[in-house]
Amino acid sequence: MKQERLVYPTERLVGIADDRRTVEAVCGALQDAGVEDDRIEILTSESDEFKEIPDDDSLADRVTHVLKTALGDETERLVALKEGLDAGRIVVQVRLTEDDDDDRQEAKRRLGRLLADNGLDGVAFYGKWQIEEIQLGA
Repeated sequence: MKQERLVYPTERLVGIADDRRTVEAVCGALQDAGVEDDRIEILTSESDEFKEIPDDDSLADRVTHVLKTALGDETERLVALKEGLDAGRIVVQVRLTEDDDDDRQEAKRRLGRLLADNGLDGVAFYGKWQIEEIQLGA
C-alpha cells in the first residue's frame, strides 16, 4: 500500500473513509479477497505529494474551471474527493489488473461491494473515459 497525491484514478475503484479504523478494515477485507497490497492506494491530506488546489485568482484555477466545464461530472467528483481529503477523510483506491479484464463487470461489482460493505462512501469505478457508480443492489 502506498500513499500518493490525488490525480484522476484511472482504472480504479475509489471510496472515501471517515477514519483509519475503517481503512484498516477495508484493507484487511481486500487482502482476504486476494487483492495484492500494491493494488491498494491510500490518500490523505498529509501525504507528502498531496497538492492544494490554488486560489481562485490563479491561472491554474481558471484552467480547472475550463476543465470542469468540459468534463462535467468527472471534475466534480475529483473536487469532492479533494474536499473530503481537506476535511480529514481518507481516499482508498483499488487498481484493477489486466487479469480482471475477463470478467471486469464482476470484478468491479465484487470489489465495489466489498469497499461499501466495509464502510466506504461514494464507491465508484473511474474508467479511462467515464466514472461509473457501483450499483450494489444489482
